[in-house]
Amino acid sequence: PKKTDIDQHTRQKVAIYDAYLKRYLPIISYGGFPRINIYDACSGKGKYGDFDGSAVTACKNILLHQRCAPPEGFFLYLNEPDSVNRDELVEACQHDFVVQIGNQAADDFIATSCAHEPPGHQLWFIDPYGYTQVRKSSIEKIMNQKYSEILLFLPLSFIYRFLKKEHDDINLKPIETFLNDFGIAQTEASSCNDSIEFADLIVSKLQGQYGFSGHATMKENANRYSLIFISKRLIGLEKFLEARDRIL
Repeated sequence: PKKTDIDQHTRQKVAIYDAYLKRYLPIISYGGFPRINIYDACSGKGKYGDFDGSAVTACKNILLHQRCAPPEGFFLYLNEPDSVNRDELVEACQHDFVVQIGNQAADDFIATSCAHEPPGHQLWFIDPYGYTQVRKSSIEKIMNQKYSEILLFLPLSFIYRFLKKEHDDINLKPIETFLNDFGIAQTEASSCNDSIEFADLIVSKLQGQYGFSGHATMKENANRYSLIFISKRLIGLEKFLEARDRIL
């Protein structure tokens, strides 16, 4: 289960998500889409004391932008595999626009959701627990949808050190496989001078495959964490970068 004490980088990534939604929801609401679908693959509890997690942040933004909603409205799909967290999530997110609160592993939730793609625009927030794998095939399923965007959280420093063989942590093996699937080899990671260059490398690979990508990289003590944005739409990237620069 996710921790109840909130790290600085956690506060920052949720703040970036919040700033992004505030900037982008009004734009895509008038973009000709019948509906806007927001997915959170690892929602957690929703609230942690006085801190709003990603799911509650999405709820507040939907409520804030109801007056400019597309014809069919906003729809929020949440998922939380831990039963205790899920009970609190249900309590925190009691709104008519919450379509479901699933209990699957992230990859399974993504596969199920993409198999029944509703019309409209799809926005995904994916913050895996610890070093849990989210396979490339899951990213492919999302990006194969006609209108879709992803915000994906990565513990950048840990992955970077592992790929450079600065330490050998078997828990990071799935993420190494994930990055290798996207064409990022150990030799390329080793050629990066620091974790920021490594984040730039990840973004360049994703841009080559999907069109537009950027990163918001947060520093906490000696570690860096990245929120990676992937989209086929330039305007989405622009609003993500605006949100990043506003918060960081």
